Amino acid sequence: MVDGLGRDWLNRLVARQSSRRLSGLAAEAACNASHLVQERLAKWLVRLHCGANGAPLRLTQADFGAMLGVQRTSVNAAAGRLQSLGLVRFGRGKVQILDLAGLRAVSCGCGDSRTPSATMVVAPQRPAEPASWFSNDARQRDTAA
Repeated sequence: MVDGLGRDWLNRLVARQSSRRLSGLAAEAACNASHLVQERLAKWLVRLHCGANGAPLRLTQADFGAMLGVQRTSVNAAAGRLQSLGLVRFGRGKVQILDLAGLRAVSCGCGDSRTPSATMVVAPQRPAEPASWFSNDARQRDTAA
């Protein structure tokens, strides 16, 4: 069957999937640069809760730290704030969602299919970096010596 279709369809499929994956990774990187740990943790809790059809989540703070690219202590602080808001309950390796709507409200919303601009996260504007490690004065001194 593959011989009848040729290899072109497979190349197109791989190219399309890799392009989508790259776009998704870029959106996650922008989200990580733009939002607080608490907002990103809330986003992932919503995603996982919906993906598990409401079943209790069995993940540790170390697991969330690896997912979010932060230390477990940062996850602990963000989880404590979400728990104090009455949105979730964390226990030894288990997470229970208490208020899904409230959790969605405090999440950054990146990747949420209900929001039209979900994949269009824009990182905050930062000042441009200098063109070189050396200032122009240092470069001039080095060339003059």
